[in-house]
Amino acid sequence: MQPSYKYFTMKIEYILPLLILFLLTFCSPLPDTTHYEIEGLVSIEAETAGENDEWSVKHSFNSTGLISAGVDDQTTADFEFYISKPGNYSLWVLAWKYSDDDRDNFLPVELFDGDYSSIEQINLQLPNIHLPRWENSIHEHGGEATLHFSEPGIYTLRINSAGKEGLRFDKIHLTHENSRQPEGLGYPESVNPNMDPVDIKRELPRRIPPSRSFGLMFSGEDDAEFLAINEWLQNHSLSPDAFLLKNSVPVTELREINPKVSFGLDISGQNLPRETAEEFLESGGDYLTFFEETDINKIEEFYALTQNHNSVENGRGSFISGVHHTNDTDFQRFPSNHLSPNHVPLISDEGDGSLSPMEVLENQIRRMADSRLSVYELPYLSQEMPDFRDMDESEREETFMRWFQFAVFNPVMPAIQLSNTPLLDNPSDKLLENFKRYAELRNELFPFIYTFAHYNRQTGVKIVEGDGRRFNQFTFGESILVAPMYELGMDERSIYFPEGTWYDYYSGRAYQGGRSWFYEGTDDRIPLFVKAGSVIPYRQAAQSLKAGTNDTLRVEIYTGGAGTFRLTEDDQVSENYLRGIAARTMFRYNEVQERKIFTIGAVQNSYAGMENSRSYRLEFLNVDEKPDEVFLNDQELPESRSSEVKGWKYDEEKRLINLHLPNLNRHEKADIEIY
Repeated sequence: MQPSYKYFTMKIEYILPLLILFLLTFCSPLPDTTHYEIEGLVSIEAETAGENDEWSVKHSFNSTGLISAGVDDQTTADFEFYISKPGNYSLWVLAWKYSDDDRDNFLPVELFDGDYSSIEQINLQLPNIHLPRWENSIHEHGGEATLHFSEPGIYTLRINSAGKEGLRFDKIHLTHENSRQPEGLGYPESVNPNMDPVDIKRELPRRIPPSRSFGLMFSGEDDAEFLAINEWLQNHSLSPDAFLLKNSVPVTELREINPKVSFGLDISGQNLPRETAEEFLESGGDYLTFFEETDINKIEEFYALTQNHNSVENGRGSFISGVHHTNDTDFQRFPSNHLSPNHVPLISDEGDGSLSPMEVLENQIRRMADSRLSVYELPYLSQEMPDFRDMDESEREETFMRWFQFAVFNPVMPAIQLSNTPLLDNPSDKLLENFKRYAELRNELFPFIYTFAHYNRQTGVKIVEGDGRRFNQFTFGESILVAPMYELGMDERSIYFPEGTWYDYYSGRAYQGGRSWFYEGTDDRIPLFVKAGSVIPYRQAAQSLKAGTNDTLRVEIYTGGAGTFRLTEDDQVSENYLRGIAARTMFRYNEVQERKIFTIGAVQNSYAGMENSRSYRLEFLNVDEKPDEVFLNDQELPESRSSEVKGWKYDEEKRLINLHLPNLNRHEKADIEIY
């Protein structure tokens, strides 16, 4: 039976008023103002208020904001915005320390409605460090700074200098129910109601530096120092991936001595930096460093220089710069290693303003771990190496050992000047063994690290992440929890474990997450923990990244959970990845009843020089019982005592199942089932 015309007429009579109401409510133009709440977020840059006699725009480190002159105790900076979603909003401000006296270290904030009637006043706590950091607590009692908006409308947030000179703030975030907490430099301004700042930040264009940036980098004055360092490293079965020269020398002869090294030149302080750079690059150099404050035009110029002198077609440019002006999102178009200087302390310094190398280490850990710091989001943040020469001899080896262990888990390795370390001064066997062990670990982790460089380019998520509350620990690639020892003689500490089960990387001991545990360690091991379900690929140990390959991968599978890892590879030197020329292989692990299931997906896409087959050594860790059967694509694998033939074996002492799978076709899926 067909519905009647009268039925449709009645339906339209009901629907039409609702449709008109919807259009009036949601399609009416928003009021004209400077900033808008978008998906529960208002993001404001302080300098949009403009300069006057009381406030001036100031840039330092990697952030720009307003600083007060202290002329008038009633001079204010006002910021107008429109709220469409009423409710409670957490107030975050990217600000600087004002006073050593905590009683005076606050920022007065006042909220007004559309009629300029005062709604609420807050004294916002300022950071207690000399770098820009996001703060969200009320000065008087430390509670969360929250503002309530009862209805949609235009509001004004007012910052009052209260006559203070040197009061500085750089950005303001209001986030509904604290759902979009800021990290690093926060989100772009919410000035266009049709563009979500979170999406804008996620989609910013990013590039990946050449693979050498992820390996061991050393530095020295000239060719003579390179020759000495290169010989020392090769005597210990190592090689520099990159070497930074402080004085320009032709590198042709140096490359003949070690063709796997990339050479850079520090052009900081040069009277004619472009001429010096061109001469060095034409002589065979690969990259440049430039630490003075500069602008995007200078960075673009030096990037183009290194790219134009690249012997690879469509090759990647490369340079190392300071963190100045990295608040300009254009800087992210260039894959620079950004160096964070040691002279800006985050912890209390000594009376003369200097920091000991161990205090430098504590500072550097916080720069990596504190997500509220403005430098946090830089994907390739590097660190200055402390000078270990003036330390007491009894402390030098331990301090350097702890610092190098931490440096291995930086996004990019700092440049190491061996002459400033105890390595050349009759080092102990313990120090040499430790240095070599962690240098090799860095190279072996290259497939894991390089995959996260691609992940950062696509999503903005970087390999090192902290939570803004615990300043002395961080995760490395989501799977690995790093908790360095940061004091001389320190062999125990408290560590917070995120949700899940975490295994001690060295012993296999399990820790349940969601709480803190007391951990006892030794100075020759940086505390590392891996989450159950993690899949971590390693390449075989080699002298350097350039000497190694991904032809054989050792893959660790941490049982007790489920997880995935999408290995991403390219030619490591060209920008072809920007056109999607990269290979992706999905690893997937799951546990179903009594079975352990691991899948190696068929490779997706390819790149120039990619091999069609690969050998795997799969290690299933923390397995208490020997399996009954192991299958590859429904074919039973033999148990074998040898690790050189296709098959599997169980190590009861190590609680480990080891599978050797030689020459698998990368274009075909491989399913491994363990019963």
